[in-house]
Amino acid sequence: MSLKKQLKKLGYKSRALQIKLTEAVTDPLRKRNAADLGIFRPLPIPDPMTVSLTEALMNRHTDRQFAEQTISDQMLSNLLWATDGINRKDGRRTTPSPFNWQGIEIYVVKSNGVWLWEPERTSLRFIKGGDLRTAVAPVDPLVSRAPVHLVYVANLESTKIRATESASEFLSFIRSDRFKRIGTWTQTSVRNAVMIDVGAKVQACYLACAAMGLGTVCRITLDRGAAREALSLKPRQIVIASQSVGHTL
Repeated sequence: MSLKKQLKKLGYKSRALQIKLTEAVTDPLRKRNAADLGIFRPLPIPDPMTVSLTEALMNRHTDRQFAEQTISDQMLSNLLWATDGINRKDGRRTTPSPFNWQGIEIYVVKSNGVWLWEPERTSLRFIKGGDLRTAVAPVDPLVSRAPVHLVYVANLESTKIRATESASEFLSFIRSDRFKRIGTWTQTSVRNAVMIDVGAKVQACYLACAAMGLGTVCRITLDRGAAREALSLKPRQIVIASQSVGHTL
């Protein structure tokens, strides 16, 4: 596919953005890429989901057969806001994060490329082009053809910094001879926090899908090597789970 067609599929219509992305792809000597340039695709402001909590819980279920029909940017915005959006002026999120570490990143894999959800901007940051859905979904084509796959990634570098700060603050109120336990305390807390954080986001995504009439399935069994390569992850970024979303058959 030509670069022009790739740009069109990505939704960038302005000449300035096309030139910027063209330079990133065609100028390897300068070692730049689209993600480094900070190219964003804004999403609409989330719409209220008026379905009651009871109704959403009653309709919450898993689907494994998806239609190829795309979901609208409005639905995607609603979904991502419910899963990990900002709902307070201090920047805290719709889903809980132990110690407010916010160490889970959500990668959005679509037919037009890989994106990173940026809740502060209500936008998707471009990571790379190409249809890489099969790298983060099972071999079953009825699942992999879902239009959206959310991949939950633990950024251990940012989590480690937040954990160390929180642990140090906590232990400052305890006798000094217990400071030597900070390493074990931090490692255990980080591991538990990641599981709680991802679990909360997965359930929020399920409830949002139920409210909007979409299907979803979450998986922890996936080829993490292929997923890491597809998402261009760094060494301290760990794939935890993926969740496919779309209209059902």
